[in-house]
This record gives sequence, structure tokens and C-alpha cells, in this order.
Amino acid sequence: MKPGRSEPKHFHKGIEIECVLKGNCETHKQGKLYLRKKNQIHEGVNDSKKEVVFVCFTIPPESKENTVYMN
Repeated sequence: MKPGRSEPKHFHKGIEIECVLKGNCETHKQGKLYLRKKNQIHEGVNDSKKEVVFVCFTIPPESKENTVYMN
């Protein structure tokens, strides 16, 4: 995630496992593993001056049908 970028609040109709490989920001810390339950609302906010790199696994796989963005 580029500096100053964000991803709006959303949830998945399955589980999400996210591992932060590089960087720290408001919502992501390097070396941390996040497990989000089905329908758990979350967002991404990179308020730092450096890129944040993370890998996400969703079960079932990410799709328009199983990711719901909040208004």
C-alpha cells in the first residue's frame, strides 16, 4: 500500500489471513499476522511516508461476490 493511501471499510463473507512483510502504519504493523473473522469490518490506512507490503489470503478466494465495501 503506497504512502497516504487507504482502503475503505469492508468485510469478507469468509475469513482473511493477512501477514505484513514490510512497513508500519495506522492499521498494519510489520511482522504481524492478522486473522479476520467472517463479516469482520476492517480498513487499511497507510498514514506513513513509506510503502506497506502485506500478503492476504481469503477463504473462499477474494471476489466481488465475497467482499462488501461499506458506504
